Amino acid sequence: MERRDHEVADLDLGVQSGRVDTSVAFSPDGQSVIAGSSLGVVYRWKASALNATPEALFGEGQGIRSVVFSPNGQMIIVGTDSGSVVFHRSDSGESFGAPVSGHSRPVTSIAVQPDGMNAVSAGRDGRIIQWTLDPDEMKGIACQRANRPIEDGEWARYMKKGEEAHRGCNTEN
Repeated sequence: MERRDHEVADLDLGVQSGRVDTSVAFSPDGQSVIAGSSLGVVYRWKASALNATPEALFGEGQGIRSVVFSPNGQMIIVGTDSGSVVFHRSDSGESFGAPVSGHSRPVTSIAVQPDGMNAVSAGRDGRIIQWTLDPDEMKGIACQRANRPIEDGEWARYMKKGEEAHRGCNTEN
């Protein structure tokens, strides 16, 4: 690797399933680097080994324009070519439910508040949209959208491990 003052590493490593060409981010602890690909894959490297072959963490099936970690490092938020925003666990790459939509064109940038309670996305449609990351508010939204009791297995799939079901979902009307 040629070392330059303004270049950390050459991230175009000839990855077979797509170019790493859209967005990169350090994890809050500085131990990992993630990168998005125009062919829809998010890759992860150890920050101390950027010249190693990256791990393909997850794929979206569409181009990825923006990647960012939550401040606590537990979530990766992805902006896609379709205009959706997708939330993933940073350890496993598993998604937190279905993509959320709001943009009519590609999401080009995502930022997260330092307290981790909200994110904003900017899109080619000229809009900036705020998304809640507050777990209690997210649970309430999930209950409202489901309009039914949410089973324990569903909570286990979409919420943080060990998280109890939101009481408002499981009360009878």
